[in-house]
Amino acid sequence: MLGVHVIGPGYGESIVIELPTGEIGVIDSFGTRHAVPPILDFLKDRFPALNRLKFVALTHPHADHCMGIAHYFDNYTVEEFWVFHSFIEHTCMGFFKAMHDKGTADAVEKALNLPTGSVWLEALRLRKAVKNQEGNLTKRFLFANGNSDLCDGLVRASFLTPNDEGKWRYTQILADAAAKLITDGPKLNPDWDPGNLPHNQASGAILFEYGQTRVLLMADAEDDLWRDLIREKGDSPLPMVHYIKGAHHGSVNGYNSKIYACASDKNTVVVITPFNRHKYSLPTREGAGHLRTHAKEVLCTNSAEACTSSGLPWECIAPRPTPSLPLEWAASCRANSKLLSLLEDQQSKHPYTPGVVRIPTKWLHDCQARPDLIQLLCAELRNKKVVGPRPHINDEFRVSATYDRNGIMQERYIGWGVGRLPGE
Repeated sequence: MLGVHVIGPGYGESIVIELPTGEIGVIDSFGTRHAVPPILDFLKDRFPALNRLKFVALTHPHADHCMGIAHYFDNYTVEEFWVFHSFIEHTCMGFFKAMHDKGTADAVEKALNLPTGSVWLEALRLRKAVKNQEGNLTKRFLFANGNSDLCDGLVRASFLTPNDEGKWRYTQILADAAAKLITDGPKLNPDWDPGNLPHNQASGAILFEYGQTRVLLMADAEDDLWRDLIREKGDSPLPMVHYIKGAHHGSVNGYNSKIYACASDKNTVVVITPFNRHKYSLPTREGAGHLRTHAKEVLCTNSAEACTSSGLPWECIAPRPTPSLPLEWAASCRANSKLLSLLEDQQSKHPYTPGVVRIPTKWLHDCQARPDLIQLLCAELRNKKVVGPRPHINDEFRVSATYDRNGIMQERYIGWGVGRLPGE
């Protein structure tokens, strides 16, 4: 079986690949300023005996795809490292160092409220982690026409973007931006601010093939890279695929009609992750609408963010698991019927009125020990009085699918925060 798990709460994206041999690969990473990436928890919970990753891939240098990625190397032995083509080039990494040294934040760093220079510092941590595994680590650049044969040839990972033209274009953009730093001769240009450069131009898209099963992971590759692929390989450069992780969070910039027309049909599932921070609101109405015309189903890993950004009515299709009422709570309600007003399922009979009844201290302690119990409380308490820990990202904002080698989906998991775009 070939399994693919796409996780994206709205401020980043990671993908875990389960290979037919039981080996595991991870693509991209996201995290907050200090915490380890949520995918590390997912790996430890789902694969507790795992001590080795078949591959780790970093598709491009944006904070919502790279933060915390060094932790994978710190916690696991990694066999292969796939990385965007300019990772060790001075044009790219020297550029990020200049931004760090000058205190200029990248646009995605700003959107995620990360400290200036976070991408550069993460790159340093990653370089150190990779160096610590030198000698046992195979390194491959993610650019067109590269590949990696996995599971003794059972699975092939083909790298699709960027091609030579795309690599040249991205490098030229960085070189031109860096040149402006010294336009004042020996002094640095005080107005230098290249925070909005298109680092998606470096994105490495990957096609996994296992027998007749094909999974297309489009990273944040935008239309320029897809047009490069079409110019190089013709109007139908890809085979029909069963599962697509859509490009660039469902933006219209990531859409190319010829790519989707040749790669998808009415049996294809498209999954996108949202990015809805600061002035960036993805997916867009137009971008998501394009995808709906090609696929059997379009899913977004966070329906609330998708509704906000696109204005479209994404539907939650998986019920949120609700815990049973603890026996102690039931006993308390029998002793004091006013406590029923604290429970969500009692609001029609016993509406909650602030100040009339206080939540028992024991209930608060129970909610701290078992955050899922917060769901039993009425909205007033959930939103104002009782605050739970961070969302259960790995369950709530995840879409997983497992395919046999004939392209038939055998298992599927839809998180309760995931939305489906209505339509035929």
